[in-house]
Parts: sequence; structure tokens; C-alpha cells
Amino acid sequence: MERVERRRNERPFLRLLPYLIAVFLVLLIEFLFFGTELPLSFLAFVIAAILAVAAFLVKPYLAILGLFVIKPLLDMMWSTYTSGGLKGTYIMGVLGPFLWAFGILYFKISPLDYKLGRTMIFWLLCCSVPLVLIPLSKGLSLSSIFSAGDVFLRFINGWGFFFLLPFLVKTRRDFNLFLYAWLVSTLIPGLVGFYYLITGNPWGFQITAGWWRLCGLYHDAAAFMTEITPALPIMLYLASGVKRWWKKALWLIPIAAWLVLAFNSYTRSFWISASVILLIWALRGLWFPAAAALLGAIYRWPVIWRRFTTAGLEEIESSYALGGRIGRWEDFWQIFKGTSIMEKLLGKWANISWSMDVIDFHNQYLITLENMGLIGFMGLISILIGFLYHIVRDFFADPEWRRETLLGLSVLILVLTLSFTGKFLLVPNNQWFLFGMLGLLINRKFNYREQ
Repeated sequence: MERVERRRNERPFLRLLPYLIAVFLVLLIEFLFFGTELPLSFLAFVIAAILAVAAFLVKPYLAILGLFVIKPLLDMMWSTYTSGGLKGTYIMGVLGPFLWAFGILYFKISPLDYKLGRTMIFWLLCCSVPLVLIPLSKGLSLSSIFSAGDVFLRFINGWGFFFLLPFLVKTRRDFNLFLYAWLVSTLIPGLVGFYYLITGNPWGFQITAGWWRLCGLYHDAAAFMTEITPALPIMLYLASGVKRWWKKALWLIPIAAWLVLAFNSYTRSFWISASVILLIWALRGLWFPAAAALLGAIYRWPVIWRRFTTAGLEEIESSYALGGRIGRWEDFWQIFKGTSIMEKLLGKWANISWSMDVIDFHNQYLITLENMGLIGFMGLISILIGFLYHIVRDFFADPEWRRETLLGLSVLILVLTLSFTGKFLLVPNNQWFLFGMLGLLINRKFNYREQ
């Protein structure tokens, strides 16, 4: 805290001067390489980075929360490209790690001062493997360097929020602001989803195996669900803290709205993870949402069962089962078994014959194994196990902190379940939410009794 106050007391120009010099040097290098034809996407990123740094220097915490809030809105422009063939959403994907890296360096934060700090450093090193191997295996060229940076940033996008947010959050009010920011971020996507659901406009739906799945303005139904996912565990947490029963019942309105959107997305992994989370909070005493979901499931059970058995349970031994995922997983294992020892340990980038694309095997664990080998896979598992260990330990060690531990457990259930059937952690929003939330819960500096 003293370091923060000392930084704030420095003259604004002196604080900005090193970063203005850095921006000037980057633009100079860009000019020397591209001449007068600067890519619009690069200039857009520089402008966004300068604005983000300026906001961060004035109000660090609010600048980060603002990033969380506006990301789902910008994700609606996923099909919009800038000059050079880059998506506008890529700029935000780079801006997140740029901001937490700036914050960690600015405040001189040491990861070793945090619980799970060494485990997180190991994960950072694992994610750096493609950063080194891609230029070595593909030749030191601009395209290989950009590809290496792309793969690296995909896996590391939210890493620094695990350290930066606990450093900035000092009170219970700050923690609540974090929760409210994520709730606000889901509001517009949720309203857009209901617009298409009510109007039936076909532009807001994705057709999969005959199912009209709600996706709003996003790439697909799973992407839409990613945008509204944080709302469920947060709403259950806030509802569980209400004392009066009728106030708890009022929380049924937004929770039921979330469940309606989730149902109409027809995304089975979200159905499963939401059911488990509702059951956990019901055991904690918040049974209203679980009862409402159960009644809805009974009412629509024929549709639910038909969805689970459409390219699903009844064809589990077929390569077309689970939307073709079984076939993709079988393809991966056939490829993985035929790779060299170095590829198995370090990932596909140890072999020059691989293309520079990240293949989507619809499984976060297999994608990690593909790109970082067994070492990277163990790094990911060690993080998840470390999160689970601290959450369970705090559950039994601090009874007054149990609502927060259940919140953390709910987030972990989402990650573990959704990573099994998709590339959950390759979406920046999901990483920001996971690492930010778990960083605050495991390395908290605020007291439960503070209001």
C-alpha cells in the first residue's frame, strides 16, 4: 500500500514519461519495418494501450474492472476485421495481458509473495515453451514470431490478474465491486439473448443437428454462454448472503432468466455444470434456484433427453458422438501416440512438420497436451489442483468464509466441466474471470466482516 501511495504522489508527467518513451520506440521500430504503411490494427492497439495505461495510472482497479465490463460488448464484433486481416477482438485479447503485465511491473509485484506463486510461475514457463519453440522450428521470421506470440497469449491471457487483483483489492467493498463488474458485463449479452429469443429472429440462432441454439450476436451458442457464465455463481453467492426469505426469492428472477437463456442455448456442458452448481448451493441452504431448475427440467424433460441423445449418449461409441468430439479425441490420440519423446514432453512445436495453427480438439486438456506436451499438461493440472486444495482447506479452516469458498468451488466446477468439451481457457474472458476470482479468494487481504 505504501508503494501505491508513493506512486500516486509522484508528478504525473514523470510517471508517464517512461511509458511514452516506450510507445515512441515501438512506433519507431514499426515505422522502420513497414515504412509509412502502418497497419491500422497496430495503431488501434497503440491507441487502446495508451488509453488503458492512462486510465490505469489514474484509477488502477477501476480501469481493470472497466476492461472486464466492456469485453463482452466488443466480442459482439467478432466478425469485424481491421487492416492486415486482424480481428478487432484480438486487440482486446492482447490488451488484457498488456495491462496486467504493466501493473505487475509498475507496482513491482513479486509472484513469490503469493500462495500458489511457484505453481503459477511454473505454468508461465510451460506457456513460454511454444514462444521459444515455434521460431526455432519454423524459422526466425515475422510470421513465426507472431504465431509464437499468439499461442503464448492464448494460454497466458489472464495469468497476471491472479497477482494484480489481490494487490489492488484491500476491502470488502473492493471485492464486491469485482463481483458487480462481472454481473454488469453479462447484462447486455443477456438482454440481447432475450431479444432474439422473444422475436425469433433467425440471425440470433445457430443450427446444430436440427437444434436452433440461441447465440445472440456471438460466434455460436457456446460463445454466447461464455459471456453470461459469470452471472450464475455470482448471483447464487449474493442470494445466499440475503437474510430475509422474500429477498432470496427475488433473486429467482435473474437466476431464472439465466437458466432460460442457458436452456435455449442447448449447450449440454453448461447444463451439466449449472446443475452441479445449483445442487451445491442447495446443500448450503439456497434451495430456491435448484427447485425452480428442477421443476423446469421436469417440464421440459423430453426435450432435454432428446438433446442429450442427439449425437450424444446413444452413439457414445461412434466418432460422431458428442457433436463429433469423440472422433476428434480419437484422432488426437492416434497422432499423439506416433509422436517423438520430445513432442510428447514439450508439445507439437518440437517438430518442424506441424503447421502453425492451434487445432481445436474441443477439449482444453488435449489442446494443452498438443501445444505444451506432458510438461504443460502437468502445469495446468497442478494449477487446478492447487486452486481446489486451497478452496477446500479454507472451507474447513474458516467457517465464516464458506460462502466465498463455495463461490470459488462453483467457478472451478465450471472450468473443469467446460474444459472437457471445449477450449474454455483459450477465451480471454474465462481466464480473466478464473484467475481474478481465485486470486482474490486464495490471496485475500480483506476481512469477511468488513461491509
